[in-house]
Amino acid sequence: MKNYLIIQTAFLGDVVLALSMGEYIKSNDEEAYIVFVTTRLSEPLAANCPFIDEVVIYDKYKMDRGLSGIWKLAARLNKKKYSAVFTPHRSFRSALLTNLITSGKKYGFDRSALSFLYKNRIKYESANHEIERNLSLVRAHWDDSGKELILPVITVEVDKKEAIAIAPGSVWATKRWPVGKWIELISRSELADREIVIIGS
Repeated sequence: MKNYLIIQTAFLGDVVLALSMGEYIKSNDEEAYIVFVTTRLSEPLAANCPFIDEVVIYDKYKMDRGLSGIWKLAARLNKKKYSAVFTPHRSFRSALLTNLITSGKKYGFDRSALSFLYKNRIKYESANHEIERNLSLVRAHWDDSGKELILPVITVEVDKKEAIAIAPGSVWATKRWPVGKWIELISRSELADREIVIIGS
């Protein structure tokens, strides 16, 4: 068995868009055991992805607050040895945590905070979709120059019915899609007979 670590402690949407990395890793290494570090709020999402084997909570505002919290979390994570660490989150804390993990292969973006700490800096292509950017981190480990998108998978039972969940909100105004676009999307004929659930905080 080979352990791989993914660190994404940003907002819910960012976590969802990082889950495809797990599927890509599993498709390239049958022995892969994937540990996903995320926030307490996002833990249920990662836990319900069939390609994630273990979720570790980074409680950055309480239990793991400050530099001492990062050191303690790194010590917990380092009970395993990792073939590679992938960090799509571009924050100072995520870079510092990555640097404290025992692994010879660490992948992060060249536009990340403390990017000089990454042994493998991958170009952050701002024109690409976030999923494509995230996948570029894991693809670099396998020298794969492909561009195919892998959609994230989360398996949750909702009254034994299939539903399409839409999350129209965002903390950032620049990430909010106009209301008219949402109406246009859910009015499409192929969604006419589908149950649509609007979610968000």
